[in-house]
Amino acid sequence: MDDSGESGFIPGPSPGDTFPGGPPGPTGPTGPTGPAGPSPTGAANAVAYFNPAGTALTSDAAIAVDPGAQRLFLGSPTALHGSNAGLQASYTVANRAQFRGNQYGANNAGAGITGFKSRGLTIGSFAACVAGDLIFRATAIGVAPDGASIPLAGTLSVQVPAGFVSAGQAWLPTEFEVALVPLLGPANGRRVSFVVTSEGEAQTLRGVRAGGPATLPTAMASGALWSSGTGAPNGTILGSPGDLYTDQAGAFAATLWVKESGVATNTGWVGK
Repeated sequence: MDDSGESGFIPGPSPGDTFPGGPPGPTGPTGPTGPAGPSPTGAANAVAYFNPAGTALTSDAAIAVDPGAQRLFLGSPTALHGSNAGLQASYTVANRAQFRGNQYGANNAGAGITGFKSRGLTIGSFAACVAGDLIFRATAIGVAPDGASIPLAGTLSVQVPAGFVSAGQAWLPTEFEVALVPLLGPANGRRVSFVVTSEGEAQTLRGVRAGGPATLPTAMASGALWSSGTGAPNGTILGSPGDLYTDQAGAFAATLWVKESGVATNTGWVGK
């Protein structure tokens, strides 16, 4: 020990002391190459497939998305039967190919389907509808008895009346139309069978058949039929007792006709 009282002992590091780090170690091996990202020249528009759990797959699956065409397919990997619809659902399970909306809450709103129509040339733009424009349509299609044809079977449409004159109004008049294919066809031969005009007038192609207070839905076709045309009905208009016919040509005692005899015949009409 010297005069300073120090010994030859060198103390070790104290807690909290820091020391310079050593040189960096060698670089590790290169990892495997990751999957290729989306290509800006078309791969991003490829159809993507998902299973019911939402896992992306590389082949046919329950849900398919076609971003390029902006279409979504449920139950099928692609569009069927030449359809250009943006959303298509295809199933073999009964009632699965339906849309159901569930509305809840303390309000007076109900579930439904809404159609919107604008003549704007870009999405989101406004341009006025004109006479004859279709606002909403439900279309029915089925396989014909030949087992190969899939003609249009009927339509329910809401449209702007053909006689509407646009003059800057803040409303859009509409009419309701039902088009059906008759029993004798032809293919795609749907014709307008029923119309409710914008003024609330009901128009039918054949006539109006009326039941009574005790008529059951299954017996509606047995009610009396009221139809109209030009000329007397005897020899031309089929009917059964109780049916009415109006001759629009009009004549004394020959304008309103009542079928008094003959079931499903064209005779027995009596002018009143």
